[in-house]
Amino acid sequence: LPSGGAVGYTDGAAAVDEEEGCRPEWALNGGAWGHKARREQRFPLRVAARALRADVENAETSEELDRRHILNTLAGRDLEAEPVELDWRYRIANMALRWRMYLAMYPAAALAGHADALELCKVNEPDGWSEQAAWIYLELSRAWDSGGKRSIAAHFGERAVRAAEKALGKQHRDVSAMYYNMGMVHRKQGSHAAALEMYGKALVIRLREWGAGHPCVANTYHNMACVYGNEGSYALALELFGKALEIGLKEFGKDHPGVAVTYDDIGRTYAKQGSYPQALESFERALAIRSETLGREHPSVATTYAGMADVHRRRGKYDRAMEFYGKALSVGLKAWGGEHPSIASIYSDMARVHELQGCFDNAVMLLERALEIRLKTLGDRHLDVAASYHQMARATLAAGEGAQ
Repeated sequence: LPSGGAVGYTDGAAAVDEEEGCRPEWALNGGAWGHKARREQRFPLRVAARALRADVENAETSEELDRRHILNTLAGRDLEAEPVELDWRYRIANMALRWRMYLAMYPAAALAGHADALELCKVNEPDGWSEQAAWIYLELSRAWDSGGKRSIAAHFGERAVRAAEKALGKQHRDVSAMYYNMGMVHRKQGSHAAALEMYGKALVIRLREWGAGHPCVANTYHNMACVYGNEGSYALALELFGKALEIGLKEFGKDHPGVAVTYDDIGRTYAKQGSYPQALESFERALAIRSETLGREHPSVATTYAGMADVHRRRGKYDRAMEFYGKALSVGLKAWGGEHPSIASIYSDMARVHELQGCFDNAVMLLERALEIRLKTLGDRHLDVAASYHQMARATLAAGEGAQ
Protein backbone atom coordinates (compact mmCIF):
# COMPACT_ATOMS: atom_id res chain seq x y z
CA LEU A 1 0.00 0.00 0.00
CA PRO A 2 1.14 3.64 -0.51
CA SER A 3 1.22 4.10 3.27
CA GLY A 4 3.92 1.46 3.50
CA GLY A 5 1.69 -1.13 5.16
CA ALA A 6 0.58 -4.41 3.66
CA VAL A 7 -2.74 -6.14 3.31
CA GLY A 8 -3.73 -9.45 1.80
CA TYR A 9 -6.73 -11.67 1.27
CA THR A 10 -7.02 -14.68 3.56
CA ASP A 11 -8.96 -17.92 3.30
CA GLY A 12 -11.26 -17.46 6.27
CA ALA A 13 -10.58 -15.23 9.27
CA ALA A 14 -6.87 -14.67 9.98
CA ALA A 15 -5.31 -14.62 13.44
CA VAL A 16 -5.43 -10.82 13.50
CA ASP A 17 -9.16 -10.95 12.69
CA GLU A 18 -9.84 -13.38 15.55
CA GLU A 19 -7.82 -11.22 17.94
CA GLU A 20 -9.29 -7.87 16.93
CA GLY A 21 -12.79 -9.32 16.54
CA CYS A 22 -12.92 -10.00 20.29
CA ARG A 23 -12.59 -6.30 21.10
CA PRO A 24 -15.76 -4.50 22.27
CA GLU A 25 -15.79 -2.13 19.29
CA TRP A 26 -16.22 -5.09 16.95
CA ALA A 27 -19.02 -6.74 18.91
CA LEU A 28 -21.63 -4.85 16.87
CA ASN A 29 -19.60 -4.86 13.68
CA GLY A 30 -19.39 -8.55 12.81
CA GLY A 31 -16.64 -9.74 15.14
CA ALA A 32 -13.75 -11.57 13.45
CA TRP A 33 -15.54 -11.81 10.10
CA GLY A 34 -16.43 -8.13 10.25
CA HIS A 35 -12.79 -7.24 10.89
CA LYS A 36 -11.68 -9.49 8.02
CA ALA A 37 -14.16 -7.90 5.63
CA ARG A 38 -13.06 -4.37 6.45
CA ARG A 39 -9.37 -5.25 6.48
CA GLU A 40 -9.61 -6.71 3.00
CA GLN A 41 -11.37 -3.60 1.69
CA ARG A 42 -7.95 -1.94 1.67
CA PHE A 43 -6.61 -4.36 -0.95
CA PRO A 44 -6.30 -2.50 -4.30
CA LEU A 45 -9.15 -3.53 -6.61
CA ARG A 46 -7.04 -3.10 -9.74
CA VAL A 47 -4.62 -5.76 -8.48
CA ALA A 48 -7.42 -8.10 -7.43
CA ALA A 49 -9.15 -7.69 -10.80
CA ARG A 50 -6.08 -9.07 -12.57
CA ALA A 51 -6.24 -12.19 -10.42
CA LEU A 52 -9.80 -12.86 -11.64
CA ARG A 53 -8.39 -13.44 -15.12
CA ALA A 54 -5.43 -15.58 -14.06
CA ASP A 55 -5.11 -19.29 -14.85
CA VAL A 56 -2.82 -21.47 -12.77
CA GLU A 57 -1.50 -23.30 -15.83
CA ASN A 58 -0.31 -20.01 -17.32
CA ALA A 59 0.93 -18.43 -14.11
CA GLU A 60 4.55 -17.46 -13.58
CA THR A 61 6.62 -18.08 -10.47
CA SER A 62 9.95 -16.70 -9.31
CA GLU A 63 11.42 -20.20 -9.66
CA GLU A 64 10.43 -22.56 -12.48
CA LEU A 65 10.74 -25.48 -10.08
CA ASP A 66 7.96 -23.98 -7.94
CA ARG A 67 5.65 -23.78 -10.96
CA ARG A 68 6.35 -27.43 -11.82
CA HIS A 69 5.64 -28.59 -8.28
CA ILE A 70 2.41 -26.57 -8.02
CA LEU A 71 0.97 -27.85 -11.31
CA ASN A 72 1.97 -31.45 -10.64
CA THR A 73 0.46 -31.28 -7.16
CA LEU A 74 -2.82 -30.06 -8.63
CA ALA A 75 -2.77 -32.76 -11.31
CA GLY A 76 -1.79 -35.53 -8.91
CA ARG A 77 1.45 -36.28 -10.75
CA ASP A 78 5.05 -36.86 -9.71
CA LEU A 79 6.47 -33.53 -8.52
CA GLU A 80 9.49 -33.70 -10.83
CA ALA A 81 7.58 -34.69 -13.98
CA GLU A 82 7.07 -32.26 -16.85
CA PRO A 83 3.68 -30.58 -16.17
CA VAL A 84 0.87 -31.35 -18.57
CA GLU A 85 -0.67 -28.42 -20.43
CA LEU A 86 -4.28 -29.40 -19.76
CA ASP A 87 -5.88 -31.12 -16.79
CA TRP A 88 -9.44 -30.92 -15.49
CA ARG A 89 -8.09 -30.21 -12.02
CA TYR A 90 -6.58 -26.96 -13.27
CA ARG A 91 -10.12 -25.81 -14.08
CA ILE A 92 -11.30 -26.66 -10.56
CA ALA A 93 -8.36 -24.78 -9.07
CA ASN A 94 -9.07 -21.76 -11.28
CA MET A 95 -12.73 -21.74 -10.24
CA ALA A 96 -11.76 -21.99 -6.58
CA LEU A 97 -9.25 -19.15 -6.83
CA ARG A 98 -11.68 -16.87 -8.67
CA TRP A 99 -14.41 -17.63 -6.14
CA ARG A 100 -12.11 -16.85 -3.20
CA MET A 101 -11.12 -13.61 -4.89
CA TYR A 102 -14.77 -12.73 -5.46
CA LEU A 103 -15.59 -13.26 -1.75
CA ALA A 104 -12.90 -10.79 -0.74
CA MET A 105 -13.40 -8.31 -3.59
CA TYR A 106 -17.16 -7.97 -3.72
CA PRO A 107 -17.76 -5.60 -0.75
CA ALA A 108 -15.14 -3.04 -1.82
CA ALA A 109 -16.20 -3.33 -5.46
CA ALA A 110 -19.89 -2.90 -4.58
CA LEU A 111 -19.21 0.14 -2.39
CA ALA A 112 -17.13 1.68 -5.20
CA GLY A 113 -19.78 0.87 -7.82
CA HIS A 114 -17.53 -1.54 -9.76
CA ALA A 115 -19.15 -4.90 -9.00
CA ASP A 116 -21.10 -5.03 -12.27
CA ALA A 117 -18.15 -3.93 -14.40
CA LEU A 118 -16.00 -6.68 -12.89
CA GLU A 119 -18.85 -9.18 -13.43
CA LEU A 120 -18.40 -10.47 -9.90
CA CYS A 121 -21.97 -11.75 -9.69
CA LYS A 122 -21.12 -14.25 -12.44
CA VAL A 123 -18.45 -15.90 -10.27
CA ASN A 124 -19.80 -19.01 -8.55
CA GLU A 125 -18.44 -21.48 -6.05
CA PRO A 126 -16.85 -24.61 -7.58
CA ASP A 127 -18.97 -27.68 -8.18
CA GLY A 128 -19.44 -29.65 -4.99
CA TRP A 129 -18.63 -26.70 -2.73
CA SER A 130 -22.16 -25.33 -2.29
CA GLU A 131 -22.77 -26.54 1.27
CA GLN A 132 -19.47 -25.14 2.53
CA ALA A 133 -20.02 -21.97 0.52
CA ALA A 134 -23.48 -21.44 2.05
CA TRP A 135 -22.02 -21.13 5.55
CA ILE A 136 -19.30 -18.77 4.36
CA TYR A 137 -21.89 -16.59 2.63
CA LEU A 138 -23.93 -16.64 5.84
CA GLU A 139 -21.00 -15.43 7.96
CA LEU A 140 -20.27 -12.62 5.50
CA SER A 141 -23.93 -11.61 5.38
CA ARG A 142 -24.08 -11.40 9.18
CA ALA A 143 -20.83 -9.45 9.36
CA TRP A 144 -21.92 -6.82 6.83
CA ASP A 145 -25.40 -6.63 8.31
CA SER A 146 -23.99 -5.86 11.74
CA GLY A 147 -21.93 -3.10 10.13
CA GLY A 148 -25.02 -1.54 8.59
CA LYS A 149 -24.20 -2.36 4.95
CA ARG A 150 -27.57 -3.90 4.15
CA SER A 151 -27.15 -4.26 0.37
CA ILE A 152 -23.93 -6.24 0.78
CA ALA A 153 -25.51 -8.30 3.56
CA ALA A 154 -28.45 -9.04 1.26
CA HIS A 155 -26.15 -10.04 -1.60
CA PHE A 156 -24.30 -12.63 0.49
CA GLY A 157 -27.52 -13.69 2.22
CA GLU A 158 -29.20 -14.44 -1.11
CA ARG A 159 -26.14 -16.40 -2.16
CA ALA A 160 -26.33 -18.39 1.08
CA VAL A 161 -29.94 -19.31 0.35
CA ARG A 162 -29.20 -20.41 -3.23
CA ALA A 163 -26.13 -22.42 -2.27
CA ALA A 164 -27.88 -24.15 0.63
CA GLU A 165 -30.93 -24.99 -1.48
CA LYS A 166 -28.65 -26.39 -4.20
CA ALA A 167 -26.65 -28.54 -1.79
CA LEU A 168 -29.35 -29.63 0.67
CA GLY A 169 -32.74 -28.97 -0.86
CA LYS A 170 -35.37 -26.49 0.31
CA GLN A 171 -36.60 -28.50 3.31
CA HIS A 172 -33.33 -29.24 5.12
CA ARG A 173 -33.02 -27.96 8.69
CA ASP A 174 -29.77 -26.12 7.90
CA VAL A 175 -31.47 -24.19 5.11
CA SER A 176 -33.77 -22.67 7.72
CA ALA A 177 -30.76 -20.74 9.07
CA MET A 178 -30.28 -19.14 5.64
CA TYR A 179 -33.97 -18.24 5.37
CA TYR A 180 -33.92 -16.83 8.91
CA ASN A 181 -30.87 -14.68 8.15
CA MET A 182 -32.50 -13.26 5.02
CA GLY A 183 -35.56 -12.47 7.09
CA MET A 184 -33.33 -10.47 9.43
CA VAL A 185 -31.72 -8.58 6.54
CA HIS A 186 -35.04 -7.77 4.88
CA ARG A 187 -36.50 -6.65 8.23
CA LYS A 188 -33.67 -4.19 8.78
CA GLN A 189 -34.09 -2.94 5.21
CA GLY A 190 -37.75 -2.28 5.90
CA SER A 191 -38.84 -4.90 3.34
CA HIS A 192 -41.60 -6.33 5.51
CA ALA A 193 -43.25 -8.68 3.01
CA ALA A 194 -39.92 -10.20 1.96
CA ALA A 195 -38.91 -10.60 5.62
CA LEU A 196 -42.13 -12.40 6.49
CA GLU A 197 -41.73 -14.68 3.48
CA MET A 198 -38.26 -15.75 4.61
CA TYR A 199 -39.27 -16.13 8.25
CA GLY A 200 -42.27 -18.15 7.12
CA LYS A 201 -40.07 -20.59 5.22
CA ALA A 202 -37.79 -20.95 8.23
CA LEU A 203 -40.79 -21.49 10.52
CA VAL A 204 -42.24 -24.32 8.42
CA ILE A 205 -38.94 -26.21 8.54
CA ARG A 206 -38.35 -25.59 12.24
CA LEU A 207 -41.85 -26.66 13.26
CA ARG A 208 -41.41 -29.91 11.32
CA GLU A 209 -37.85 -30.62 12.44
CA TRP A 210 -37.93 -29.54 16.09
CA GLY A 211 -41.56 -29.18 17.07
CA ALA A 212 -43.76 -26.30 18.22
CA GLY A 213 -42.02 -25.87 21.57
CA HIS A 214 -38.43 -25.45 20.40
CA PRO A 215 -36.49 -22.22 21.13
CA CYS A 216 -35.69 -21.82 17.41
CA VAL A 217 -39.42 -21.68 16.75
CA ALA A 218 -39.79 -19.08 19.50
CA ASN A 219 -37.02 -16.97 17.93
CA THR A 220 -38.78 -17.11 14.58
CA TYR A 221 -42.12 -16.07 16.10
CA HIS A 222 -40.31 -13.26 17.91
CA ASN A 223 -38.74 -11.85 14.77
CA MET A 224 -41.95 -12.15 12.78
CA ALA A 225 -43.61 -10.20 15.57
CA CYS A 226 -40.97 -7.48 15.23
CA VAL A 227 -41.82 -7.17 11.52
CA TYR A 228 -45.53 -6.85 12.21
CA GLY A 229 -44.77 -4.27 14.89
CA ASN A 230 -42.63 -2.25 12.50
CA GLU A 231 -45.39 -2.15 9.90
CA GLY A 232 -47.99 -1.15 12.46
CA SER A 233 -49.83 -4.48 12.75
CA TYR A 234 -49.66 -4.42 16.54
CA ALA A 235 -52.33 -7.05 17.23
CA LEU A 236 -50.51 -9.61 15.08
CA ALA A 237 -47.20 -8.64 16.64
CA LEU A 238 -48.54 -9.15 20.16
CA GLU A 239 -50.08 -12.50 19.17
CA LEU A 240 -46.73 -13.80 17.91
CA PHE A 241 -44.81 -12.33 20.85
CA GLY A 242 -47.30 -14.23 23.01
CA LYS A 243 -46.41 -17.50 21.27
CA ALA A 244 -42.71 -16.80 21.69
CA LEU A 245 -43.23 -15.94 25.35
CA GLU A 246 -45.22 -19.13 25.98
CA ILE A 247 -42.40 -21.26 24.57
CA GLY A 248 -39.77 -19.32 26.47
CA LEU A 249 -41.58 -19.68 29.79
CA LYS A 250 -41.97 -23.45 29.31
CA GLU A 251 -38.45 -23.98 28.03
CA PHE A 252 -36.45 -21.62 30.28
CA GLY A 253 -38.69 -20.55 33.14
CA LYS A 254 -40.01 -17.13 34.13
CA ASP A 255 -36.66 -15.68 35.25
CA HIS A 256 -34.58 -16.34 32.15
CA PRO A 257 -32.90 -13.42 30.31
CA GLY A 258 -34.39 -14.69 27.04
CA VAL A 259 -37.87 -14.24 28.47
CA ALA A 260 -36.89 -10.69 29.45
CA VAL A 261 -36.07 -9.96 25.79
CA THR A 262 -39.62 -10.90 24.81
CA TYR A 263 -41.15 -8.82 27.61
CA ASP A 264 -38.97 -5.90 26.49
CA ASP A 265 -40.18 -6.09 22.89
CA ILE A 266 -43.79 -6.55 24.02
CA GLY A 267 -43.35 -3.33 25.97
CA ARG A 268 -42.10 -1.52 22.87
CA THR A 269 -45.06 -2.79 20.86
CA TYR A 270 -47.57 -1.64 23.48
CA ALA A 271 -45.82 1.75 23.52
CA LYS A 272 -46.20 2.13 19.75
CA GLN A 273 -49.83 1.10 20.08
CA GLY A 274 -50.41 3.76 22.70
CA SER A 275 -51.17 1.20 25.45
CA TYR A 276 -48.84 2.84 27.96
CA PRO A 277 -49.81 1.07 31.21
CA GLN A 278 -49.35 -2.34 29.55
CA ALA A 279 -46.05 -1.15 28.07
CA LEU A 280 -44.68 -0.11 31.45
CA GLU A 281 -45.87 -3.38 33.02
CA SER A 282 -43.96 -5.39 30.41
CA PHE A 283 -40.85 -3.27 30.81
CA GLU A 284 -41.01 -3.65 34.59
CA ARG A 285 -41.10 -7.44 34.19
CA ALA A 286 -38.11 -7.30 31.86
CA LEU A 287 -36.27 -5.00 34.26
CA ALA A 288 -36.94 -7.26 37.26
CA ILE A 289 -35.60 -10.34 35.43
CA ARG A 290 -32.54 -8.58 34.08
CA SER A 291 -31.65 -6.89 37.34
CA GLU A 292 -31.96 -10.17 39.24
CA THR A 293 -30.23 -12.51 36.79
CA LEU A 294 -27.72 -10.22 35.08
CA GLY A 295 -27.17 -7.44 37.60
CA ARG A 296 -28.25 -3.81 37.67
CA GLU A 297 -25.25 -2.68 35.63
CA HIS A 298 -25.79 -5.05 32.72
CA PRO A 299 -26.21 -3.38 29.31
CA SER A 300 -29.63 -4.98 28.82
CA VAL A 301 -30.82 -3.07 31.89
CA ALA A 302 -29.89 0.14 30.09
CA THR A 303 -31.98 -1.03 27.12
CA THR A 304 -35.02 -1.52 29.33
CA TYR A 305 -34.58 1.86 31.04
CA ALA A 306 -34.45 3.45 27.56
CA GLY A 307 -37.68 1.67 26.63
CA MET A 308 -39.40 2.95 29.75
CA ALA A 309 -38.12 6.44 28.99
CA ASP A 310 -39.66 6.18 25.54
CA VAL A 311 -43.06 5.42 27.07
CA HIS A 312 -42.87 8.51 29.28
CA ARG A 313 -41.78 10.61 26.29
CA ARG A 314 -44.78 9.41 24.28
CA ARG A 315 -47.07 10.30 27.20
CA GLY A 316 -45.60 13.80 27.32
CA LYS A 317 -44.01 13.24 30.72
CA TYR A 318 -40.66 14.69 29.70
CA ASP A 319 -39.11 14.95 33.18
CA ARG A 320 -39.79 11.24 33.80
CA ALA A 321 -38.43 10.45 30.35
CA MET A 322 -35.18 12.27 31.07
CA GLU A 323 -34.94 10.53 34.45
CA PHE A 324 -35.04 7.11 32.80
CA TYR A 325 -32.79 8.12 29.93
CA GLY A 326 -30.37 9.28 32.61
CA LYS A 327 -30.52 5.83 34.23
CA ALA A 328 -29.95 4.18 30.84
CA LEU A 329 -26.99 6.46 30.19
CA SER A 330 -25.44 5.80 33.61
CA VAL A 331 -25.62 2.03 33.17
CA GLY A 332 -24.57 2.23 29.54
CA LEU A 333 -21.46 4.30 30.21
CA LYS A 334 -20.31 1.75 32.81
CA ALA A 335 -21.14 -1.24 30.61
CA TRP A 336 -20.03 0.00 27.19
CA GLY A 337 -17.86 3.04 27.76
CA GLY A 338 -18.38 6.45 26.23
CA GLU A 339 -17.84 5.51 22.57
CA HIS A 340 -20.45 2.83 21.88
CA PRO A 341 -23.28 3.09 19.31
CA SER A 342 -25.87 2.42 22.02
CA ILE A 343 -24.61 5.44 23.98
CA ALA A 344 -25.08 7.48 20.82
CA SER A 345 -28.67 6.23 20.60
CA ILE A 346 -29.37 7.35 24.18
CA TYR A 347 -27.94 10.80 23.47
CA SER A 348 -30.10 10.98 20.35
CA ASP A 349 -33.23 10.02 22.31
CA MET A 350 -32.46 12.56 25.04
CA ALA A 351 -32.02 15.19 22.34
CA ARG A 352 -35.47 14.34 21.03
CA VAL A 353 -36.96 15.14 24.44
CA HIS A 354 -35.12 18.47 24.52
CA GLU A 355 -36.53 19.22 21.05
CA LEU A 356 -40.05 18.51 22.27
CA GLN A 357 -39.45 20.86 25.21
CA GLY A 358 -38.13 23.56 22.88
CA CYS A 359 -34.58 23.35 24.31
CA PHE A 360 -32.92 23.17 20.91
CA ASP A 361 -29.42 24.22 21.99
CA ASN A 362 -29.31 21.32 24.46
CA ALA A 363 -30.60 19.01 21.73
CA VAL A 364 -27.87 20.09 19.30
CA MET A 365 -25.17 19.53 21.94
CA LEU A 366 -26.34 15.96 22.54
CA LEU A 367 -26.72 15.26 18.83
CA GLU A 368 -23.14 16.39 18.23
CA ARG A 369 -21.99 13.82 20.80
CA ALA A 370 -24.11 11.12 19.15
CA LEU A 371 -22.77 11.97 15.71
CA GLU A 372 -19.17 11.92 16.89
CA ILE A 373 -19.60 8.46 18.40
CA ARG A 374 -21.39 7.07 15.36
CA LEU A 375 -18.80 8.38 12.92
CA LYS A 376 -16.01 6.84 14.99
CA THR A 377 -17.63 3.46 15.61
CA LEU A 378 -19.85 2.91 12.56
CA GLY A 379 -18.23 4.91 9.75
CA ASP A 380 -19.58 7.77 7.67
CA ARG A 381 -21.84 5.59 5.48
CA HIS A 382 -23.90 3.97 8.22
CA LEU A 383 -27.66 4.57 8.30
CA ASP A 384 -27.49 5.78 11.91
CA VAL A 385 -25.02 8.48 10.85
CA ALA A 386 -27.49 9.66 8.23
CA ALA A 387 -30.19 9.75 10.92
CA SER A 388 -27.90 11.87 13.14
CA TYR A 389 -27.31 14.38 10.36
CA HIS A 390 -31.06 14.61 9.69
CA GLN A 391 -31.92 15.12 13.37
CA MET A 392 -29.14 17.70 13.79
CA ALA A 393 -30.36 19.64 10.78
CA ARG A 394 -33.87 19.74 12.19
CA ALA A 395 -32.75 20.82 15.67
CA THR A 396 -30.27 23.39 14.35
CA LEU A 397 -32.93 24.92 12.09
CA ALA A 398 -35.38 25.06 14.99
CA ALA A 399 -32.74 26.63 17.26
CA GLY A 400 -32.07 29.33 14.66
CA GLU A 401 -35.75 30.08 14.23
CA GLY A 402 -36.19 30.24 18.00
CA ALA A 403 -33.41 32.80 18.29
CA GLN A 404 -35.02 35.16 15.79
